Amino acid sequence: MRPYLRTLAYVVLILALYLIASIIIGFLGGFYFSTIHDVDLDAVETLVGTYMVWIAAGSGLLMLAFLYLLFWGAGGNLWTYSRFRKVPSMTLFSSLGGGVGLSFLVTGLIKLLQLEQLFPEHQEMMEQLVLQPGFLLSMITVGIFIPIFEEIMYRGVIMNRLRASFPITFAIVLQALIFGVMHGNVLQGGYTFIIAIIFGLYFFWSASLWVPIMMHIGMNSTSVIRAHFLPEPWAPATLLLAGALLLLLSMFYYHRQQRPRQKTEGS
Repeated sequence: MRPYLRTLAYVVLILALYLIASIIIGFLGGFYFSTIHDVDLDAVETLVGTYMVWIAAGSGLLMLAFLYLLFWGAGGNLWTYSRFRKVPSMTLFSSLGGGVGLSFLVTGLIKLLQLEQLFPEHQEMMEQLVLQPGFLLSMITVGIFIPIFEEIMYRGVIMNRLRASFPITFAIVLQALIFGVMHGNVLQGGYTFIIAIIFGLYFFWSASLWVPIMMHIGMNSTSVIRAHFLPEPWAPATLLLAGALLLLLSMFYYHRQQRPRQKTEGS
């Protein structure tokens, strides 16, 4: 089998394992509610929606176990392969700020274009993930854990595998497309596709998974904080301006930090 076909087959395997992990956690959740609490099927579906954040976090934990075992069985190391390389603390801080900017930009565009009126299922899903579980649980799961898990899976494993067989541009676009499709709805899939391209670029430029992880945490945590403490967001123009400023500052700082390293590597 040609190398690029092996790579695509490997990516399909990773996605299949994640599907299996989600099915297992969803089945266990449904079994718990239907057996322990003796509720009917319709009530189970409602409870699954209510406890979506637990299912998402549980699926992520199980998938991390699958990935660890997959690499361990092949004689590799998941953490090394994913490129958990040390970077300066200010670079991490600027990445966090860039993630906050992305959150502002996405929210501003959605409000400006009134997209939630066209895609009401997006708002319903966000309420189930962010508002219903309460602030602390949402911050731990949606704000911190899920970004770490998704960066390991999509950038650390999938993008790294793709770039071994394909040009880097194709690898970045394909992992972003997969990331968008896996989010399951049109609106979120559209903006996460663009966001994943940005995460992929930062990962490629920095050669450290900590950079997109911090950006992802900054973006998700900001969404959690806004949902709980700022239910009425700023005007779209204000969000867009603040978001663009934060993202540009992050990119400017990162560009300045990269120039000395590039000169050193090129000398």
